[in-house]
Amino acid sequence: MAKGAHDPDKSTAPVHLMQVIGDRDKSYLGTTNPKVTMYSAEQRIAVWRAFNECKSQTVMKAHGREIKVKTYTNSDGIELAICEAKDQGHHLRLDLRDAADVIALDFMLKHRKK
Repeated sequence: MAKGAHDPDKSTAPVHLMQVIGDRDKSYLGTTNPKVTMYSAEQRIAVWRAFNECKSQTVMKAHGREIKVKTYTNSDGIELAICEAKDQGHHLRLDLRDAADVIALDFMLKHRKK
């Protein structure tokens, strides 16, 4: 998420959001490239946590030894989650990609519009 390019504003509706990222992705810690400055993974979630007014507590769930999901919820049940794959870059190893796909699909199905 580029700084200043995708930040929610007053016209943005609260939305469920999940980010899947490897902890070695070049944007995981953010970037300071003069063309595009990127938030770190934690900063991206923090922007949406503040916007959606999520509670400060997090629910952490491990999926094996290499994937963890941190979930934040607001009082209306809007969820934000970050799914981190250990020792992975932008492209996850096939088995971890498959696992992350299942986690993301479950998240989307749980929060689909009715």
